[in-house]
Amino acid sequence: MEKFLNKLKQKNIPWSKDVNLTELKKGYSRISNILQSLNLIPELSPQQFFRLTKGHTQKYYSVCADKNQDKKYFFRSLVNLKLIQNSDFAREIQLMQIIKNSAVPFKKYLLNYIKFSTDINLPWILLEYLDTTTVLEDKDRRGRLTRTLTDAEIQLLVNVINELQTVPLDIIQNKLSIPTFNIVNSLYNQISEKYYQNKSIHTLLDESSFKISLDIIKKNEQLISEESKYPTHGDFYSGNIFINTSNQNAQIRIVDWENFHINNFAYDITFFYVHLFKEDDFANRITAAYRKQLSLGLHNKFDRLFKLNLIYLCLKSLVMDTFYDYSKKEAVQKRNGLKKMLIRTINQMNL
Repeated sequence: MEKFLNKLKQKNIPWSKDVNLTELKKGYSRISNILQSLNLIPELSPQQFFRLTKGHTQKYYSVCADKNQDKKYFFRSLVNLKLIQNSDFAREIQLMQIIKNSAVPFKKYLLNYIKFSTDINLPWILLEYLDTTTVLEDKDRRGRLTRTLTDAEIQLLVNVINELQTVPLDIIQNKLSIPTFNIVNSLYNQISEKYYQNKSIHTLLDESSFKISLDIIKKNEQLISEESKYPTHGDFYSGNIFINTSNQNAQIRIVDWENFHINNFAYDITFFYVHLFKEDDFANRITAAYRKQLSLGLHNKFDRLFKLNLIYLCLKSLVMDTFYDYSKKEAVQKRNGLKKMLIRTINQMNL
C-alpha cells in the first residue's frame, strides 16, 4: 500500500469532475468516526486517502492497528454516493457470511471477517490481517506480478477458480439474490453508449473494429447465455489475490467480492489473463493449466468462451476505464496492450 500511495503522490492526479466532492468528503469523515469507534488507528486516514485519490474512487481501504499497536487489520468501506454500489458491497458481506458458515471447502480461501456493517448508506468490513501474505500484483510495475509463481502455485490458483465454481448456488440463493451477468447486454447498452458519446476513444479504437467486436459477441449470444450458470468472482486479478509462502504449503486468500455474480466458466480465468498484459508467458501458463484440467469435451467450448470474454473485457476497459492511478506511460502501455489483444482475438474469431 505504501508504494502505491507514494506513486499517487507523485502523479499530481486532477480532481474528479464526475462526483460531488463535498458529499464525498463528508463520507470520508463518517468513516473516520467509524474507525474511532472501533479504536483503530489507520496507516492512511480517510482524509489523506481522499486527498490522494481526489474523488476517483468511492472506496476506502487501509491497514489499521488497534490502539495498543499489537494487532493489525484490513479495513474496507464504501462512501454513500451510489446506493447500487453500496448495495453490492453490503451483499458481499452477506455472501461471505453465508460461505463462512457453510461446509463448502472454498471458505478456506477467504479472509476472516472480524466485524462488519451492512448499512446501505455506509457499509464497511474489518478483516484479519496476515503479516506473511503479500499481494500478487506489483503496484510499482502495472501488469506484472510481485514474483514468478511456481507450477504448484499456478495449480493452486486454478484450484481456487474450480472450487468456486463448485459452490452450490442454492446455499447462497436461498438467502441472497445473485445477479446473472450478460456480456451481450453490457456491450450493447452502457459500453456502446459510452463509445459513441466519447469520440476521443475512436482515435484508439476505430468504429469498424468496435462494430466487428459487437457482431462477434452477438452471434455467440446463445452459447454465452447457456453457459452463464457458474459462481464467478467477477474481479479475479492479481491485486485481489494474497499469497502466503511463509511455510511449506502456499496459501491463497481472495478478497473484494462485491462483483460476485453468475457467469460462464471461462470468465474469471480470462479476467486474470487480460490484467497480466506484461506477463504474457505467465498468463499463457495459467490459462493452459486451467484448460488442461477441463474434460476434453469442454476444450472447444472453453476456447470460444475465452475469446468472447477477452473481446468483452478489452472493449470494456478501453471504453470505460480512466486509469487514474496509472502514470501516463503505464496508461498508454495498458491501452495499447488491450488494443493489440483485442485485434488479435477478432482476427482469430473471423478465421
